[in-house]
Amino acid sequence: MGCSSDQSGLHTPTLSYTTVVVSPSETSTPVIVATSTRVPTSTPKPTHAPTYTPTITPTLDFFLYKDVWNTYVNKMYGFSFEYPAIYDQALYTQCRVRASQFDNGVRFDVAWRIFVEVFPSNGRSASQWVDEWLGHYETVEIFTRDAIFVNEEKVLFIEYQFGMLGRYGAIYIFQKDDLFYAVNYYTGGSPCKVPEIGINDDFDIYPHIVQSFKFIRYHLGRLTPPAADSFAALAAANATRWAVLDGPVQIKNIPS
Repeated sequence: MGCSSDQSGLHTPTLSYTTVVVSPSETSTPVIVATSTRVPTSTPKPTHAPTYTPTITPTLDFFLYKDVWNTYVNKMYGFSFEYPAIYDQALYTQCRVRASQFDNGVRFDVAWRIFVEVFPSNGRSASQWVDEWLGHYETVEIFTRDAIFVNEEKVLFIEYQFGMLGRYGAIYIFQKDDLFYAVNYYTGGSPCKVPEIGINDDFDIYPHIVQSFKFIRYHLGRLTPPAADSFAALAAANATRWAVLDGPVQIKNIPS
């Protein structure tokens, strides 16, 4: 005598049946004792966590770079200036001196908001160039325009506001023979801050860059290239007519 098992498809223990005979004095209904047999399941494989390799961030002893400056020298265009030595470290590669070219000149960026532009004067004075420059920008308002001396070189210094928020900008315009050298700064964010050594904004290093700017070559003789409007021709002519000028350079005057 037996009983059918559940066939609903669920994981149900397998049942085996044993019939037990009892005496006539007891109930004649057989007692069915169910015993279960567990169906073995597969043993799960252990999961290994991925190996983690920590990234090592370079560290600097910032104190070693406080008030320490390296010198950038450009022999092609005959000038040099100093910039923070810490910018030559791997953490600040975006802040070191970078060269690029624009329509009629070359540009040398340092930090994020400071750059030196070198371009032909084409017979203009620095003041005439500023007047032309202003004609291109309706939102620029000059509030300082002075002729000063930096390293015994006569320089036109301008301060201005620009944009709807009146952001600050400054330019020191050096002129050597047929070239302008404009040392620029304008306000804005910068990834080149190093508060550990007192650089909280690019402007904190701008005066030093201007004060250290000097010419390292001098003019040997007047030479007018055939294509005066061509910056490449002008630069090639300059390369043959300049010579290295050695000796100390002093700062005559620069606004604080």
